[in-house]
Amino acid sequence: MGWVVAIIAISIAYVALAAFALPKLLFRTRYAVTEPTDRGVKKSDDGDTSTLVFEPAPDAAEYIERYAVTERDGKRELVCKLAGTFDLIDYDIVVFDAAGKPSQVFNVKDGVAGGEYTRAVEIPCDTDFVSVIVNGADDKVFSRRVVKNVSAGRIALFLALNLLLTAAAVIGIKACLAYMGAGIFTESFLVRLESAAVTAVTVAIAVAFDIVVTVVAFIARRSKADEAGK
Repeated sequence: MGWVVAIIAISIAYVALAAFALPKLLFRTRYAVTEPTDRGVKKSDDGDTSTLVFEPAPDAAEYIERYAVTERDGKRELVCKLAGTFDLIDYDIVVFDAAGKPSQVFNVKDGVAGGEYTRAVEIPCDTDFVSVIVNGADDKVFSRRVVKNVSAGRIALFLALNLLLTAAAVIGIKACLAYMGAGIFTESFLVRLESAAVTAVTVAIAVAFDIVVTVVAFIARRSKADEAGK
C-alpha cells in the first residue's frame, strides 16, 4: 500500500510542477506596456449607462482621435472614433487591473471602410484601466509588440528542468514498481540495460507530450485573446 501511495504522490507532484508551476514561472506573459498611457477626458452617467472617454497616447492619436468605454447591462464595450479615413485599422486593447498592472491584451482588426467609428469590442467587466495601441492602418504597419516573446533562454531552461523533473518522476515510479513486484530481483530490475533503455524512452515520450501540451495551451490562450477582436 505504501508504494502505491508513493506512486500517486510522485505523479501529483510531477503534474503540478511540470504542467503548472514551471510554465507559470517561466512563461508568464510579459508586456511592453507596463502602465496605462491614455488620458481620461470625460465621464458621463446616464441612468443605466456609464461612459468614460479617453484620448490615446500621441503615437496613436494620428489614427484614433478618442475612444469611449461604455458600461451597460453588466457589459463593457470600447468604441474608437477615428482621426482619419481608413479602410482597415489594426489595434490592441491593453486591459489593466485595479493596481494598474496589465492583465490581458485583445487584438482588433477592423474593416472600417471609411467609417468614422470602429465597431464595439466587449472587454472584461472587471477592467479598471485601458490603453489603445495602434499596430497599423491600411498599408501602414508598425513594428509594435505589446506582448513580449518568450526568450530563448527561458525556453531552454524550461526544457532542461522539464527533462530533469520527468526523469526523476519516471525513475521514482519505476523504483516503486520494482519494490512492489520484483522481490529479490529488485536491484537487477532497476539497473539492467534493457530496463534503462525503457526508462529513457519513457522519459523522452513524457517530455515530448508535456511540451506539446504546453505549446497547445499557449496557442489556445493567444487565440482566445485574438477572438475578442474578430
